[in-house]
Amino acid sequence: VGSPDLTLAVTGTLFTSGAVVNWNGKPLATTVVSGTQATAVVPAALLSTAGTAQVTLANPAPGGGESAALPFVVAAPPAPTLTALSPSTALAGSPGLTLALTGTLFAPGAVVNWNGKPLATKVVSDTQATAVVPAALLSAASTAQVTIADPAPGGQSAALPFVVTAPPVPLHTFPAGLQMLSVTEDYTNVGLSAALSDSTHPMVVWNPATGVYDAHTDLHPGVGYWVRLSRATDLLDTGALPLTTAPFPIPLKAGWNMIGDPFPSPVALSSLTVRDAAGTSGTFRQAVSGGVVSGTLYAYPAGSTQYQTVGQGGSLTPFDGEWIYAFRDCTLLVPAR
Repeated sequence: VGSPDLTLAVTGTLFTSGAVVNWNGKPLATTVVSGTQATAVVPAALLSTAGTAQVTLANPAPGGGESAALPFVVAAPPAPTLTALSPSTALAGSPGLTLALTGTLFAPGAVVNWNGKPLATKVVSDTQATAVVPAALLSAASTAQVTIADPAPGGQSAALPFVVTAPPVPLHTFPAGLQMLSVTEDYTNVGLSAALSDSTHPMVVWNPATGVYDAHTDLHPGVGYWVRLSRATDLLDTGALPLTTAPFPIPLKAGWNMIGDPFPSPVALSSLTVRDAAGTSGTFRQAVSGGVVSGTLYAYPAGSTQYQTVGQGGSLTPFDGEWIYAFRDCTLLVPAR
């Protein structure tokens, strides 16, 4: 398809002077070379669409006749293939982005289509192209079908999906300011950028073994974190929920420890169990009276100017962090929810 005029060589027998080559029954400009050879000009107009033409040769009258037909195939050019999109997902409400496409047979002038509508496209090579996806196409959760089409008479690739996902639902919104906070999901290997809507602020935790604060890039339930937020920040539902079939363990080292409620509902201190290094367990009250842990915890919610105490009759509060003092290594066990 799309070829220019061509000269068709015809071979057979009993060609006579004045014979004519026919293309689907219509005569072509023909030159008879010999009784076994002829040529005919096939104009580009006959090669503009894919199909199969029936070619014959007819001798002039009288005594002439027409040969049986042979097929001439006008083939569609091979279509480009699309093997990868980068990126292949975005959050709804994202700004516009540049989409990188990888495949084969990208022709100059090829166009990337988003659900059948063309995007501003740049063909880098026969295997690479880029296209600009405007923000308007990323405004709501959806799945778009992305293709690339070579200019006519070229074909179009099969589609690859681009998924626009809804933003994660906030579990909690932390107000601006200095605060001790905790989380109720495990964000191991997720990173702060996937856990918090504003991840530019360092999280630090006191290390009782070394006596210094350690910076943290993963968030874990059962741990308290110091942070100063410059604006209200959402905790996103992108982590893993703690197992609820067994008590949740919070290891304590001798000294001050920063802890937090691992569940999204308050936990009464009276419901906690404390297990010492020897494996002996008792209630929180027994651990306090036995000199294992202190009976008073200290919280510092956002907006505070001083610590708030939590006595033995109080509770761990979801999304707040608390200090607790352990006189020796032990483990707090938070009952399953």
